[in-house]
Amino acid sequence: IEIETFDANYVYQVVDTKTVNEKNMDTVYKNPSIKSDGDGKSWLTITTCLTDGPTNKRFVIYAKLISSAAKPE
Repeated sequence: IEIETFDANYVYQVVDTKTVNEKNMDTVYKNPSIKSDGDGKSWLTITTCLTDGPTNKRFVIYAKLISSAAKPE
């Protein structure tokens, strides 16, 4: 996953995906307990709705930062 911001570019590698209940808030905490290795690395967590209806689910993608580069000024 490549992300471009105003001042830098970031590249993340997807390491895990899962489907969770819509009420599962572990995916939106600062350090999601579902995917944390404690090594101080930066993680990207993408959460999106998966279904519509009485059994709503969320799809979660966990990606680890593998490189970043500041843009030239």
